[in-house]
Amino acid sequence: MKAVQFQSYKDHPFWGRILRRQEIAGSVLSETAYIPHFSVPRHVHDQVGYFCLTLQGGYAEYSRLQTRELGPATLLYHSPGEAHSDKFSSDETRLFCIWVSRERLRAVRDHTTAADNSAHFTHGSTLQLAFRVYKEFRSMDEVSPLVIEGLTLELLAETFRAAQREVKYFDQPWIKRARDLIQARFNDTLLVSEIAESVGVHPVHLTRVFRGRFGCTVGEYVRQLRVDSACRELSNSRKPLAEIATTAGFCDQAHLSRTLKRFTGMTPIEFRSVFRSS
Repeated sequence: MKAVQFQSYKDHPFWGRILRRQEIAGSVLSETAYIPHFSVPRHVHDQVGYFCLTLQGGYAEYSRLQTRELGPATLLYHSPGEAHSDKFSSDETRLFCIWVSRERLRAVRDHTTAADNSAHFTHGSTLQLAFRVYKEFRSMDEVSPLVIEGLTLELLAETFRAAQREVKYFDQPWIKRARDLIQARFNDTLLVSEIAESVGVHPVHLTRVFRGRFGCTVGEYVRQLRVDSACRELSNSRKPLAEIATTAGFCDQAHLSRTLKRFTGMTPIEFRSVFRSS
């Protein structure tokens, strides 16, 4: 089936029910609800990039290269020109999208080696920046356009930086094993020496390469994983905050509250209120 082509976000039909929409400094921000099992036909956004944050529910995206399963608290960056179709889950789904104009993408590409590949994020600074953009979008005031413009630029920069790191360190399989170990045990007490021994490298070498690959220390990466785990639970369950904190590896609910506030600008109660409201 031939893909339907949209030259810009202004041509996009916005399948689903638009809950909110704002145009800010070369970008369009929208929050849209989709009914269960809804399908979007194969289409392409020509030379227009966008971010899509899943707030509730989920969907599968099908492209020529791969299939992505995107659940709550996951972020997709879609590069221009990649044909794809979507199939939504059995629950109502809400998505927050940031459509970036051709001119803004060109300006960013003038200052960085921008990636042409799409990518999705389930943890890390890129996802947390998207949370902050959505929070600002939900509580617009006279300063919000300035804040959102700055955060969107950061979001693009972090996305392209992550792609560059992926290329730079793809030929070191031990760093992937170290990452997988950390992701499997992020809520445990881990030591750098333990991780290094497990993957067969010196702890100093691990810390140096890990920072180069992920842009943070091992400890910072673990903290990000714990925050992201808590965010997914807050947006997708009604578990007590104390239980969410303990399961994610925090000392207690107060520790979770302080850390989440620092990373997302919201307390757990605020986060749950924003991401579970329609």
